[in-house]
Amino acid sequence: MDCKKIIVDTCTLLDKKLQEFFSSQSKAIKFIDNQGDINYSEIWLVEWACKYFSQNCLDKDISINLDSDIDDAEVLFETLFNGSLKLFKHKRIDMDYGITINGNVCIPKRDTHTQSLYTHSFNLAVLALNNCTGLTKQEIGNANEHCQYQELKIESLSLQELIIYNIHYSGISLISDILNKSKDTLSSIEFDGVDLSPLRNSTQLRQLTIIYDTPINHANLEVIRTFPNLEALDTGENRIVAQFNESQTLKILRWQNRIDQIEDLQYPCDPEQIKYVLLIPDQELDILIGFPLKICKCKCTLWYRELYLRGIFYNWETLIKSEYVP
Repeated sequence: MDCKKIIVDTCTLLDKKLQEFFSSQSKAIKFIDNQGDINYSEIWLVEWACKYFSQNCLDKDISINLDSDIDDAEVLFETLFNGSLKLFKHKRIDMDYGITINGNVCIPKRDTHTQSLYTHSFNLAVLALNNCTGLTKQEIGNANEHCQYQELKIESLSLQELIIYNIHYSGISLISDILNKSKDTLSSIEFDGVDLSPLRNSTQLRQLTIIYDTPINHANLEVIRTFPNLEALDTGENRIVAQFNESQTLKILRWQNRIDQIEDLQYPCDPEQIKYVLLIPDQELDILIGFPLKICKCKCTLWYRELYLRGIFYNWETLIKSEYVP
């Protein structure tokens, strides 16, 4: 049977038979949809596959594992961002070893392809922020190493989305600098334990996600109330929700706590524009069975235009449409 297109799903690009198959002559156009991680030490062995990656593969995150110690920032950057992997716009980089580079440098040949990056290394995050000019999303999580940086070499950033969680306290100054240099473009932030003061009076911020159980001090609470154009709020803290009682822009509230712990809100705007999305922790299901009816009758009935109660009802879509949405 003649095929016009062949797509091979694989978790390893080191298979010699796979390479032989793609090297053979064929009328069909052949693509690779890679599902596995790529080790840094093996990148040179899989470069042959880069010209065969499917568009679906290129649109997904590529997972790269730094499996060896690296001390040359320019070589590291060239390999990860300007070499054969530059085709991937979204990168997730983990590591088995710490990298001892100074990431606070500007590489002569900068990267224009990478749009998003996840890493748990301050060194790598700083290297990317300084040198990836198209980077719009940065996630730094579980960065438990000591951070040697106070600020970035670069003067401004184009980040639109920033996710920060579980970082070493020594990284606070760096994060403040990142926020300050992203204020004009940042539309979404998800965080715990971060000083938000650089974002005071931000007109760009549209989405604020406060990671579950994050304590909010008075200083951050005061900053949060200065976001005039916020459209989506994700929190389980009534003090934060109360800052937007007079908001004309908020459309979505993702509530992280028990339903019976959310307080009434008084909005002056058209209720048809408001949508509350309630995400209920699984451990609360035993007390929530049968509770949504009480919520809709007694608490802000007009505001619950969409109610997602995860795992409570098997037929929740039918139930909500027929009984709970006015």
